[in-house]
Amino acid sequence: MPNKTTWNSSLLIGDPQVDKQHEELFNTWDELKSALENKDTFALEGLRVKFLKYAVFHFSEEEALMETYRYPSSQLEHHQKEHADFLLKLESYSSELEKFSQYLENWLIHHVKNEDGKIGTWIKDNPL
Repeated sequence: MPNKTTWNSSLLIGDPQVDKQHEELFNTWDELKSALENKDTFALEGLRVKFLKYAVFHFSEEEALMETYRYPSSQLEHHQKEHADFLLKLESYSSELEKFSQYLENWLIHHVKNEDGKIGTWIKDNPL
């Protein structure tokens, strides 16, 4: 497992608030991976909970932004389902932190670049 998943400009969607939140998710994920590699069991559970709580906060903020910009309802519903499914999957890995981290790696980068990237394009093309 690589040591760090660097936050970089390819992950920006163009909304400063959402971009900052994404960066925080990536930073927490990096902390979690470091604790996992160092077998720091004390830190692991706290970081897992921290990530989940922040993800719930971020998803709520992101979905509200989508509603504000009148994101198409079918795409909003799809996005909300992706968020809900992600949280359920992470909860199912609560005692398997290796799987938790691997699932995060596969989902987070793809979701931010592809799904959240569509939000950035929509906002740019449909200003308030």
